[in-house]
Amino acid sequence: MLEIREVQSKREMGKFIKFPMTLYKNHPHWVPSLIADEKNTLNPEKNAAFDTAKARFWMAYEDGKAVGRVAAIFLENYEARWGQKRLRFGWLDFIDRKEVAFALLDTVWNWAKELNVCAVHGPLGFNDMDKEGLLIEGFNQPGSMLTIYNEPYYVKYLEMYGFEKDVDWVEYTFPTPDKNPEIFTKLAKRVQERTPYRLKTFTSSKELVEWGHRIFEIYNQAYDHLYGAMPLNERQIQAAIDQYLKLIDPEFVLGIVDGDNRLVGFGVAMINLDDAVRRARGRLFPFGFIHLLRAMKAENTYLYMLLIGLLPEVQKSGAVALMLNQIVDTCHKRRINRIYCMPELETNTDVQKLWKLFDTDIVRKRRVYIRYLDESARMAYDIKAKRCE
Repeated sequence: MLEIREVQSKREMGKFIKFPMTLYKNHPHWVPSLIADEKNTLNPEKNAAFDTAKARFWMAYEDGKAVGRVAAIFLENYEARWGQKRLRFGWLDFIDRKEVAFALLDTVWNWAKELNVCAVHGPLGFNDMDKEGLLIEGFNQPGSMLTIYNEPYYVKYLEMYGFEKDVDWVEYTFPTPDKNPEIFTKLAKRVQERTPYRLKTFTSSKELVEWGHRIFEIYNQAYDHLYGAMPLNERQIQAAIDQYLKLIDPEFVLGIVDGDNRLVGFGVAMINLDDAVRRARGRLFPFGFIHLLRAMKAENTYLYMLLIGLLPEVQKSGAVALMLNQIVDTCHKRRINRIYCMPELETNTDVQKLWKLFDTDIVRKRRVYIRYLDESARMAYDIKAKRCE
């Protein structure tokens, strides 16, 4: 018999977090998340997003065996920010059975009706730092610890349930070029000659942490207009500094400063840790961190471009060329042979123009789905919810 149970204890949350490890055991493309990160994200005592959010978590069981999971997140400030009252779903995984998928989605749907929201959309997390977007193309490509991997049948069942496209992301990849594109070299020279902007590098994690608040202040401004974006609060910023900036290699974090040495832009990349996390099965301890340390020094591997953020007044200056030139030079130094870009909105043509200067392929596509509770809610759709680049 199929049963949906709400997660009520730490032990049950442990099962919720680890369910994909059973579902995707020995899958050639799936990569686990770091378990410690998942625990922190889903713990109200650790995740400051819960200050203005409600979340519920459910698991599906059949004859006592776990067969699915889902989370639902209600952001209390979303309506004021985007003009619509919506419920998000995320952390959606299930076996290849319509009954299981529909039972999980029904549970989210019922809470949506209780909250009197106008629509349900996802997969999304609490904010853009969490994984988002269902994989819809690229199932035969290696996954990442940083993004969602799912089998094609997820798409089938979501669309059968009545969900439809709200927005898509694309993911680009290209081999590290032998040299920087000439246009970047010329643009970087022009920036140095005609503007006050200069490249800022970091030599230690300590220095990176000292600049951390400014980095995420720029993040909030640069990403403010993107689909569903919600600004990080002070506690979330500090958590992001602790969780990411203390661990990431400072050589792959770059800044743009103005004439007053004020940070006005940043770029963050990360060397491939996917194979290491897979070998560690998502655990840092007792020995998982050893795999990660080795991966951070590896050669003949690939790099993820995680974030590029520039203040609005800097975005048209060409200063991004300073960072991209440095990234390519660092890849040569570290013998990194390929670069992957994190998901970008399909409408973000400004950034995509940059990648197309390289030998670029689109390797994956992913989607946030939406379903309105009734047709009147669809007709009242606020144009602000579509603001994106």
